Amino acid sequence: MSGTSDIYGSDFTDDDNPDLNPELQLLSALLWAPPRDAATAAGMLEEADFYRPLHGQMFSIIAGLACAGSDHRAPSVLAHLSAGEQIAGDDRRSLIRLLTRAATGGADPLHLSQLVYVIASEAHRRAYYSAASQLRQAAESAAEAELFPLLLTLGRAHRSHENRMKRIRQWAGRNQ
Repeated sequence: MSGTSDIYGSDFTDDDNPDLNPELQLLSALLWAPPRDAATAAGMLEEADFYRPLHGQMFSIIAGLACAGSDHRAPSVLAHLSAGEQIAGDDRRSLIRLLTRAATGGADPLHLSQLVYVIASEAHRRAYYSAASQLRQAAESAAEAELFPLLLTLGRAHRSHENRMKRIRQWAGRNQ
């Protein structure tokens, strides 16, 4: 969670102000989005794109309902959570609390494509940080013959990420 200071110098996190939490805003917009928009957004992101695993898990639940053509609004998601034996008790309670925050978050579904872009962009940048870390570790400890194949493997993975980002940018109207 990123923290910042207000004008009085007191620290707060994104969780203290849902308006500053793009993941929560995306979940909120997704819950209120028309079915077609929700299904499109669901096809653009993956659970792993979310920095907070619980948010990613909630996204997967909502996205699964939307992509199946089922009602993806909060009451249906709650019914799914309540009936889901595959979700442990503590996780279920945390997901229900998150669902309540998302359902009352007030995000406008008209901003859904922009929120998808923000989440995907942040995940894209985290993937580059991870690749840089892997390359640095390999440069320090791997055999010389392993370095170039690792670079190629990482490059192919990032080409795939970049192709996905191009689709998301186009959908969000952010052609760069």
